Amino acid sequence: MSKSTRTEWLATYHKGDSRLRDKRHGILRLNPEKKRIEFAVQTVETDNSPIIIVSYPINFLIDVKIIEKRQKMRKYEYLELELGDSPDKMKPLFSFGIDDSSKIKAEILSFKENMVNLTERTLEKSEDDIIEVFARLLMTPIEQFQHLIGDVTSRLRLLTIKPKKATKALISSLEPQKIRETREFEINDRKITVYESLESHNTILIILSPIGGGIEDFYPVVDSLKGKFKVIIYGLRGYTKPIEQDFEFKLKKYTEDVKDFLKEVGSEKDIVLCAHSLFSSIILEEFIDEKYVNIKKFILISGLHRAPDNFRKGAKAMPPYQMWGPFKGQVRKIAPKILFSKDAEEEITNSYIKQAFSIPDKVYYQVFKDILPKYDYLNEIQSISKPLLILWGKNDQLIPPDLRSEMQESISTNLISCREIKGGHMIHLESPKEVAREINIFMDKRRSTIHIE
Repeated sequence: MSKSTRTEWLATYHKGDSRLRDKRHGILRLNPEKKRIEFAVQTVETDNSPIIIVSYPINFLIDVKIIEKRQKMRKYEYLELELGDSPDKMKPLFSFGIDDSSKIKAEILSFKENMVNLTERTLEKSEDDIIEVFARLLMTPIEQFQHLIGDVTSRLRLLTIKPKKATKALISSLEPQKIRETREFEINDRKITVYESLESHNTILIILSPIGGGIEDFYPVVDSLKGKFKVIIYGLRGYTKPIEQDFEFKLKKYTEDVKDFLKEVGSEKDIVLCAHSLFSSIILEEFIDEKYVNIKKFILISGLHRAPDNFRKGAKAMPPYQMWGPFKGQVRKIAPKILFSKDAEEEITNSYIKQAFSIPDKVYYQVFKDILPKYDYLNEIQSISKPLLILWGKNDQLIPPDLRSEMQESISTNLISCREIKGGHMIHLESPKEVAREINIFMDKRRSTIHIE
């Protein structure tokens, strides 16, 4: 974009985006680096209130319209952005004080055209590079084969992939990378990161980020979710950036954060709350209470009502924090075999382990020391009065069969739905499509009567 191109304007948001309140003043701007339109606005209109950025990926922009309205003999112009990657479109409406709406419309459409052309040129170049390398490979004598493999590897990183997965990697390398939009806001004096789908529905599926992972761990599941509901992945403290804002990682803190976030979402929305593994305790600790009338259903992925006895004893016998570093090193060696099935792709296991063990030692230490010994909600779960979906991995080595049976027997059979999915403890990474399929079915059920498979 040239230096003379205008890229930001003072604007007033009016309606069309459920993430924003009506009549909010801020700055509408074009961000070529991230290929999106952004609206920067203060959460509360005071001098010291934090600023949030609501963004619209430019590839979701369908049209820009100028809308005229008359009020008390005066004509007002509004700019409507029509966006959507689903059957439900979003149409945020903005007005501008002194700027010409027609010029702003032209700039936005020009911005979209530039970004589309840039993407096409990049993809075209990538395809040409790959074709060139493989053409040389086919036309070159066998003695030069080793040299060309190095060329292919430098571009496609094929040596890090098993031979059977090379074709899959080649195809995926040609696909444009999907843009994931996240936003940050403050809860209890710390920043929370959230992924939020663009759909506008009265039902919201809120997924709590897993222990050791982040909101991106659930992206593969979200890609296969289809239904009339909005999806939010909520980044729990200590597991989303910036990580080292505080070290108060007690269960009570996690629960309070989620309670405050639900207030931000609004009591008028129907909520389905989902958590994985140990963080299921957040749901069982607080939210199965009937006072949360807008929470309609629950989903536990590899979840349990209490920790296995060997885990409980192990947490109590954990070494002092000063010894946690070497202890964590031993855990890291055996973690892939315990968390994943033997059929899990190496790329997935390595990626997760690298992310999980990059988290500060103190985060892990306090979580395990505080939650595991106290993790027992047998009495609470017997009083559940709302539908519950539990997804377990068929090869989960962390959850003993007797605890699964105990959980099923503790809940009325017309409320609980239990499903086993191929994979280990991390089924949302190993079998994301299967997890999404079961969630889609569960979200679509209108009756509370659910059978056990």
